[in-house]
Amino acid sequence: MKSNSMRRLAVAVAGLAAVAGVALAQGSGPGAGPGPGRGMGMGMGMEPATVAEMNQRAQEHAAAMDLDKDGYITAAETRAFREQQREARAAAKFARMDTDKDGRVSIAEFTAEHTAKIQAMDANGDGTIERSEMRAGHRHGRHHGPRCAESPAG
Repeated sequence: MKSNSMRRLAVAVAGLAAVAGVALAQGSGPGAGPGPGRGMGMGMGMEPATVAEMNQRAQEHAAAMDLDKDGYITAAETRAFREQQREARAAAKFARMDTDKDGRVSIAEFTAEHTAKIQAMDANGDGTIERSEMRAGHRHGRHHGPRCAESPAG
């Protein structure tokens, strides 16, 4: 019995670690974290939050991850939750790129999305993306640059 309790505790701790990782990776804005426009706290462009707010968000996030609502987060639930989040981000990205809302993304729409990101990375406007600008772009979520064909689709 003690072994089962330890296993459940380990799964719960792993789940909470996953919650923190997912929350930090999501950033802020619509669709981020457990509620609309709510990140986990300061840093990485997120809104400031009190400790109580962050604890409440962690509770909400854990509850959302507990898909069968049994009070525990399993590894399978963590994987399923992450997949749901990934699918939601992919759908939002597709909708953002589909500017004419015809249910498909033309080459022009795709190129416009990426051109805007690439131009945003050129912080000094000299037409060249320096290593420092590329690193800064990665820190701010602009992950595409001259080598974007080598980047994984996301």
